[in-house]
Amino acid sequence: MGSPQSVADQLEAFADASGVDGFNLAYAISPGSFEDFVRWVVPELQARGRMRQADGTSLTLREACRGAGSSGCATITRHPLSST
Repeated sequence: MGSPQSVADQLEAFADASGVDGFNLAYAISPGSFEDFVRWVVPELQARGRMRQADGTSLTLREACRGAGSSGCATITRHPLSST
């Protein structure tokens, strides 16, 4: 809890001290906590260069693992040792 700047300061200090490369967030008061974080803290982290801005060109996790253009479960092939 605190100002966007103080929350960003704390996240930066923890990341620098521990070497983590990301955080998992959980809501503290209500689901609106996520909205507050995105509205206030994310822009502060982006301004500091600690969080990249979405530019619409990033790959999804599925695309990163399976290749660009992959979508949905229909592209998943059967495992060679599968019984079916």
